[in-house]
Amino acid sequence: MCALLLQACSHTGYYAMTGHSKQADVIEASLQQALEHNPDGSSTYWADKSTGKSGYVMPVYEAHMHKSPCRHFELGYYFPDDSAEFYYGVACRQNQVWSIY
Repeated sequence: MCALLLQACSHTGYYAMTGHSKQADVIEASLQQALEHNPDGSSTYWADKSTGKSGYVMPVYEAHMHKSPCRHFELGYYFPDDSAEFYYGVACRQNQVWSIY
């Protein structure tokens, strides 16, 4: 299991997190959905059928930092060979978008 606290935003953050930029769009959409609408502990799942990779984004708990609402989250990343990696980060809401810190 891998853990990484992100200090970047959007696609750059996902590339730093997973090493794969191809899934960044679907992960971004899942992150925005999960952090905006899911209660803590409830996951939003994503899948890339072209590569067989899949995963989830799950808000873990809320916090307030940088004068904005923030949420700690977990991202699971599954590979076609049944291996998995898990990453942890914090995203804060700014201008109606969740940005990874």
